[in-house]
Amino acid sequence: MSLPPLTELELSLRTLNLDGGYLITYSDDKVHGRPFYSFGAGSRRCLGMHVARAQLSALVAEFVRRIPSFTVASSHIELNVGDDSTRLGPTTMPLQWPT
Repeated sequence: MSLPPLTELELSLRTLNLDGGYLITYSDDKVHGRPFYSFGAGSRRCLGMHVARAQLSALVAEFVRRIPSFTVASSHIELNVGDDSTRLGPTTMPLQWPT
């Protein structure tokens, strides 16, 4: 896939704030793993979430400004299509650009 200049590209920032790892918690001398959501959810939502999202948006915009001609190495895209709807989409997406 090749993206020509001025092509609109939409990335889901919701998927960027999910960590593929697990948070380990202890209770009753047992280890419990559960997905770790970096910005939290509900009443425990991260206060800096909007700042972090703005920074991620700025990072992507600056990358596209500096490297306007890049391609996705489509043969290397890994997709997560499991039952957990919050984790659907690419897990890796290597990019290539001219040097």
